[in-house]
Amino acid sequence: MSRLEHCDVCKESVSQAKTVCNNCISHLQDHLQAASKSDMLRTIYERQKSIAPQMHGVAGWAEYSDVAPTDKKIHLLCVAIMHEAAELDRLTNWKWWKRSTKQFDQQEAREELVDIVHFVLQAAIELGMTPEEIMAQYMSKSNVNVERQRSGY
Repeated sequence: MSRLEHCDVCKESVSQAKTVCNNCISHLQDHLQAASKSDMLRTIYERQKSIAPQMHGVAGWAEYSDVAPTDKKIHLLCVAIMHEAAELDRLTNWKWWKRSTKQFDQQEAREELVDIVHFVLQAAIELGMTPEEIMAQYMSKSNVNVERQRSGY
């Protein structure tokens, strides 16, 4: 007999093999609709939008800031995201075949992850997305991914 746990999202009982119930996506949507206007995504989005003009004076970005098509700006942000992801990866013991005495620095990993978030949010801003559009796109893609996992994708 499998042990029962509670869903990380809605607290309903789920089997040990799961961490969220089958209905968690609709529960998440309900929670999101009830969220206050001062939600965290909007807060960090607005912060990024307010500091974005500082990027326009940075070498490399300045040549694209007002004249280049969006795809050039997105390309630069993708490069930054990939490099920040590589910095995050270097903190891990990625050489699975080799014993490592190196300790994982969780605080430094969090800093690298937040660097990635900065560039992802900037890309969303460059694409003209609002926090609501980011959330809608996220939920839509999340639903696709959940269905793919259920169907053995």
